[in-house]
Amino acid sequence: MTPDHETMLVTCAVTVTIIFGVWSVCCLFLSFILTTSFFEPFTRKIGNQHYLMINTSSHIV
Repeated sequence: MTPDHETMLVTCAVTVTIIFGVWSVCCLFLSFILTTSFFEPFTRKIGNQHYLMINTSSHIV
């Protein structure tokens, strides 16, 4: 039994979509890890300032 042309096309499209999706997710994850590890001192500093701002504003209210 040979699969018809449409089934093969659909299977190929699904496979390509899955591969591309996994690849893009991996790339996003890697870039996220790299940027967070690279910018960690900066983000920690900004986060601390933001936290202080939230604390002071909540104390005022």
